[in-house]
Amino acid sequence: MFILLLYKPADSQIDNTGPASRDQQYVSTYLTNELLPGLYNGLQNNEPFDLLITEQGINDIIADCNWPRRSDSTELYLSEVRFTQDAVVLTGTAQLKGVAFHLTILVEPKLDSKGFLQLQVTKFKVGAMNMTMLFRIIAKKRYQQYEINEADKDDWQIKVAASLLNEEPFDPLFDIQDRRVRVRQISMVPDQLTVRLVTIQND
Repeated sequence: MFILLLYKPADSQIDNTGPASRDQQYVSTYLTNELLPGLYNGLQNNEPFDLLITEQGINDIIADCNWPRRSDSTELYLSEVRFTQDAVVLTGTAQLKGVAFHLTILVEPKLDSKGFLQLQVTKFKVGAMNMTMLFRIIAKKRYQQYEINEADKDDWQIKVAASLLNEEPFDPLFDIQDRRVRVRQISMVPDQLTVRLVTIQND
């Protein structure tokens, strides 16, 4: 079991020290030159538009984040995001008392009949061991222990966490600048994800 937990895929670029850190002054050019301009240009027309997110671009943004993220005695590194036909695949490491574990997480984003977004964790692997059911039990228990203020329930980060950890769908409605924007559709093919967005005038 210990060998399976410490298993590291042959094609993994992750080492025991996590991803290489960047200069703190670095800002992702994909974010500033492509993603944000595409978003703001689409908002100007007040019509539905598609926002394309590339695998290479999202990984450029991730590399710009401050890693590791620490929780108690654990250090977490998110090293790579990949898009498949059905899921977003996240890979990284968790270091616990000097021992590094390779993590693979599959998340399937789906819109239900009401237009609510569900971010379902369909697979959670530590090394070569599938621990999805255990993850769901622990995540739900830990989430339900948190006390969330009523005012914070509209925070999109809280909504995303509730969906991932407690399987709660949410209305994918966001405030961007002076506009309200809703996600209407999410589609994926290998290497890229497309989000259909609509501006909401009166909701």
